[in-house]
This record gives sequence, C-alpha cells and structure tokens, in this order.
Amino acid sequence: MPRLSSGKWIGSWALAEAEAGSDISSLKTVARQVAGGWVLKGKKQFIINGKVSKLVVVIAKTKMPNKKEGISAFVVEKCNGGVIIGNKDDKMGMRASEIGELIFKDCYVPSENVLGQTRTGISASDACARGRQNSHGRFRSRNC
Repeated sequence: MPRLSSGKWIGSWALAEAEAGSDISSLKTVARQVAGGWVLKGKKQFIINGKVSKLVVVIAKTKMPNKKEGISAFVVEKCNGGVIIGNKDDKMGMRASEIGELIFKDCYVPSENVLGQTRTGISASDACARGRQNSHGRFRSRNC
C-alpha cells in the first residue's frame, strides 16, 4: 500500500463485465481455490487505468469445494503473470485516463491477497466504492 499512497504505483478497480455490467450477482469471472491461493479466469471491461496500473482489485465469483458460490475481492499485482491487457476503449471525452479491458487467464493470487474475507466481496466492493478502509486482509506484495 505504501507504493499506492506515494503515487509510485497506480491502482485500478475491476468489477464491470461485458454481459454483467456492474451487476455483481451476474459476474462471469471466477476464482477457483487451489493450494495456497486462488486462480482467476475471466474478462473485465471499462477498467480505468487498467493498462498502466500495477495493482488491480478484482471482484470475482468464488468456487469452493462443497460450498455455494460467493463473491470475493482479490488484490492482484499485474506483474505476477496471468493478466493480459485487452482492447482500449475509445472515448469522446476524459482522455486523461485510458479505459480498457483486462483478461485474467490462470492468474494465481495468493491467499493473503484476498481483500477482506472470502465470499464477502459484496461488502468489500461496497466499502471500496464508498471510500471506506477495509482492514480485514493483508496482501503480500512481490515488489514488482
């Protein structure tokens, strides 16, 4: 977080999808639990500064063995692999920041990078959207 607050890193927020828009209950991006973390698969759209950001908060459906699906928030460092920069969207105005898509293809996220608690992504999403600080989770930075 120090790199974000100092301005050395730019962050982005990845919620919207082509078919779901910003309807969090209709998301197609999924996170599958694996040993030591999660693997993200899906495509996010309308990501402000997605191309230049170093860190992305991704909202995805979580699939856990023997449990119902939930929504979780993940802190993803793009340099760790599995993040592909997609198409850039053309805009009529506000050209100071780019908007585009990010594709998550077998993107491994360590368990420490779950924002808040697993399956509480709706409240994490709400807290971030309202500018509240979420102190439930700590994420591990790989100093990319």
